[in-house]
Amino acid sequence: ATPVERAFAARTLLLSNPAEPQTLDPHLVSAATEFDLVVAFFEGLCVLDERTAQPQPAAAERWEVSADGLTYTFHLRAGLRWSDGSPLTAADFVASWRRALSPALAAEYAYLLYPLQNAEAINQGRETDVTRLGAEALDDRTLRVRLERPTPYLPALTALPVWMPVPVAALARHGAVDERGTD
Repeated sequence: ATPVERAFAARTLLLSNPAEPQTLDPHLVSAATEFDLVVAFFEGLCVLDERTAQPQPAAAERWEVSADGLTYTFHLRAGLRWSDGSPLTAADFVASWRRALSPALAAEYAYLLYPLQNAEAINQGRETDVTRLGAEALDDRTLRVRLERPTPYLPALTALPVWMPVPVAALARHGAVDERGTD
């Protein structure tokens, strides 16, 4: 059997990467070579169709938009799990976005979360109450997002690494959640 056939049989992912990544933290990646790895290891609410660049369901199986375009409700697929087998929930997305917006983390692409209500103020340190972020878990599988202004391309944004959930509880065991190097 070829190496690819052996990898397939062993359920092993093979990726070719031209450079050593600086990080695999989706909130901190900045190079295309890191991006390629992160999108293989993490999943956002949506994924972009490779042919059309249109958002398609990923962790979210569907979503609704309010008539005024200011509220999105994402419904997560059943059975989402982290690599350790623990459930991945709507609260994980909220905690991850709060982390990505932390001024202490200084995520280069945090501004991509600015459509969320109060995201820019939180990221710039003008708002210190992260619970004011326009994101809440209604239950384990339902995520409500409130926006500063209508953003019709929001589902496409959620496919980007800074929108991807990270296991915040696992990061906390290795240092501050918003401390670099806990990945």
